[in-house]
Amino acid sequence: MPNQYPSVLREQFVLEYRQGRSIRALANDYEPCEATIRHWVEAESDTRLDESESDELKRLRKENKQLREDKLILEKAAAWFATNRNER
Repeated sequence: MPNQYPSVLREQFVLEYRQGRSIRALANDYEPCEATIRHWVEAESDTRLDESESDELKRLRKENKQLREDKLILEKAAAWFATNRNER
């Protein structure tokens, strides 16, 4: 199956990603899906993570997910307390 996107376009996506744009933002603004753009970025990557870096990345992603969940719970609790405080 021939590649649907020209190499110049793929390189532009990788460049924008490296300049700080997220893959999600690129996918929302343009046609290729997140998985396609992520594949291009990974294919153009100069470095690969070693095992310890990969483990740390997994740990940090898990911790980040937990912190987001905790934040959501605290936001809901604060809203609940704010509404109940006004009822007294």
